[in-house]
Amino acid sequence: MYQHDWIYDLADRLSDGPDGGPITRRVVGVGAASVVCMYGLRCCLVQRATTINLSHRGQMSPMFWKQYIGTPAITFGVLLVCVGLFIHFRWYWGNHKRLQYYYEIPTAISIVCFIIAIAVHLWTVWRWT
Repeated sequence: MYQHDWIYDLADRLSDGPDGGPITRRVVGVGAASVVCMYGLRCCLVQRATTINLSHRGQMSPMFWKQYIGTPAITFGVLLVCVGLFIHFRWYWGNHKRLQYYYEIPTAISIVCFIIAIAVHLWTVWRWT
């Protein structure tokens, strides 16, 4: 077994079709995607985002949460909208009878947008803080 076989396993898993049926389509493809997208839109409109502080290790405290205000919150909101769109295209379109033939293109576009959004978000966080 090679050292980096997990990369091939991950690529194989992501290239497979989505698992599930109509319940997964509704719960994950609509429910989870709308929750993530709504929080992302809220972050963009209010220009305030609360996330888990990954640099803080330990028990729950006020320092457990990280607050972004202004441009970093907007870029974080766009990042979350990209994640929500990926979830929607992957699990709703991928499990739909008529849309399953077209889900790969918008899923790939949402992944590219996510990569761009995370790069812009990291740049704004380093620049603004």
